[in-house]
Amino acid sequence: MRRGFTLLELLISIAILSIVMTMATLSYRGVMQGSQAAEAKLSQQVDLDRAWFILDNDLLNFRDRPISNSFGSNEAGLLCSEYGNIALALTRSGHRVFPKPDQPITQTHLSRVEYAINGDGELVRTQFRFVDRADDDKTERVLLGGVRSLQCSFKTNEDLDNPKPKSLTLRMETDTLGTYERRYALRSGW
Repeated sequence: MRRGFTLLELLISIAILSIVMTMATLSYRGVMQGSQAAEAKLSQQVDLDRAWFILDNDLLNFRDRPISNSFGSNEAGLLCSEYGNIALALTRSGHRVFPKPDQPITQTHLSRVEYAINGDGELVRTQFRFVDRADDDKTERVLLGGVRSLQCSFKTNEDLDNPKPKSLTLRMETDTLGTYERRYALRSGW
């Protein structure tokens, strides 16, 4: 009567166990990498949704109030630019203006907002505290990284008596999430 295992049986058991452990480790590693990739993509999608929400809110509060730029010339209340780094600029309402300690209280609720892509491929929103802006009185906020372009275009009326645009199209191209396009109806009063 024989008791115990032979050396050959133990070696075969260890070999089978190591193969199973290797397969389990590789499988676990693959699941973790897939989970991390999905989490990163979800985070990028949340950032994209937040950027669109802020853009939507600014356009919802658009007011057709021209401004005096830093060169002293007038700019329209809503500008689309294919040149330079500013893709969209608009005058908006809805923000209270809280003065700095050495400034008097003002009653305006209008501010100027610009959207641009910086050199790092980030969508940056710049808000000027006052409509007729000063370069030292602004707040910049990075909304989204990995942006290749933000294009803006108008669809104009066929009515020659009213040449103002009736809609605005924004097209954003990102590195990882693809291209997104939104259309906004503009108020007839502007």
